[in-house]
Amino acid sequence: MVMNMNGDFQFERLTFADTPQIAELLNRAWPTLYGATGCPVFTHDYLNWLYGGPQSDQHMILGVRREGELIALKAALYRKLSDGTETYSAHIATHLTIEPALDLGTRLALASMLAQNHTLGRENEFDILSDLSIAFFEKDKGLSRSTKKLAAAQSIVVDQLEFRQAIVNAHKARTLAQSVEGVVVRPAQKSDMDGVQGLLRDMGASLFLAPSPEAAWHHFSNAPDAVCLVAERDSQMVGFISTYVLDWIKEGQVSRNVIAEVILGKEPDELAMLLAHALTAAQYAGARGIVLDNINYIDDTVARKAGLTLIPKEMTMAIRSVSQMSCVKGSFLIDVK
Repeated sequence: MVMNMNGDFQFERLTFADTPQIAELLNRAWPTLYGATGCPVFTHDYLNWLYGGPQSDQHMILGVRREGELIALKAALYRKLSDGTETYSAHIATHLTIEPALDLGTRLALASMLAQNHTLGRENEFDILSDLSIAFFEKDKGLSRSTKKLAAAQSIVVDQLEFRQAIVNAHKARTLAQSVEGVVVRPAQKSDMDGVQGLLRDMGASLFLAPSPEAAWHHFSNAPDAVCLVAERDSQMVGFISTYVLDWIKEGQVSRNVIAEVILGKEPDELAMLLAHALTAAQYAGARGIVLDNINYIDDTVARKAGLTLIPKEMTMAIRSVSQMSCVKGSFLIDVK
């Protein structure tokens, strides 16, 4: 689907097949924009994982081309969420970029166009009707004044939750794991996804992932160098962790981390056993350690005992909706992108 903006630019809905051009644009633009703080290395495997799978047609990936070349991008990933009673369709904003070599006037025009909320309404042919629009960013950056003004003009409610990421204290997690009895850790299988759905629900978050078994298996198992582990006690699933390898470029230097999007379990023993096994895999992958995007759904005492340590950097999750959502108060269990 293509719409002419003017004689030079075309605004279109991109698909999974466009990932090579998307990777080229992101790898060209993001190191320029985020050189001091760093950004991911956008491999084809990474983008194919994000944009592919059984719900690929529900993601929103918009692009702007000039003479066939992709010069701007806006992407949001579809997620099915629940508050334990109701289910919601949601889109998580991920990649927004404009070719930095363009002149200022063109970049400002493209930025204004891409700033529109394309996931909460039907104002143009590219919009996707969704219940929630979610974005993650560092706390000190905040929502821009123009974004808040635009939301108010469209009668969109904006709620914000603060959270922090965490790292794994390898010594602490391994030491506890060595003393644990009765917990067995094994590789996850597709048939485990029903059990994982139950764990997602039982962690007590006010808003949590509620994927279909097929979508869950794609997301957890098809990530780059994915490791998916189940913890069992007396043959009953009591924990789960999913990790993937992410290369990060900062000021021209590439480092490797393992990212844990979710770790599920209510007891320190279960979490420590999962972390100990994940640490072994991370070491084998040549990673510096394990970063957890969010653990605010895990009890603080349990997290500390298992070896999870919050890092100082404060983050914000902004949720936009067409009506006030009581479920956005408190903890959340959503993959951070």
